[in-house]
Amino acid sequence: MSLTRTEIRVQWADADPAQIVWHGNFLRYLDQAEQDLFGALGLTYQSIDARFAVILPRTRFQCTFRSPARVGDHLVVELSVMVLHPRRIRVPFTITNRETERRVLEGDYEMACVARDTFAPSDFPPALFELFVRAQTPEAQVRGSAD
Repeated sequence: MSLTRTEIRVQWADADPAQIVWHGNFLRYLDQAEQDLFGALGLTYQSIDARFAVILPRTRFQCTFRSPARVGDHLVVELSVMVLHPRRIRVPFTITNRETERRVLEGDYEMACVARDTFAPSDFPPALFELFVRAQTPEAQVRGSAD
């Protein structure tokens, strides 16, 4: 189960000469889905910065490519949230071809919390931490307990 579901249509500019999505574009698709995830929590990057004076750099990214995505494909990007501890969350994701239901990409990435002005590691502000805790899906809570 995911927290957010974002649909993306693969554009010509996203692909290599073989009309297969260039691997770096998947990060852009994940960024778009992450904005939708924050939106579902009532947040934007700008509101996190303004309200909490923290930024959330990505500290780890891993994925497995399962099948190619091509120009014109409609992809579904699904994200969920796992709270690892007060300074780090994990965002598991899948990208699936909407028409064929084939998995294109799966993996996760981690985000840390750092003070905006010093870039020093920081606990998530309590209100932000609580949003992430409440946003966890049941299977994310089970997977997160083993980490």
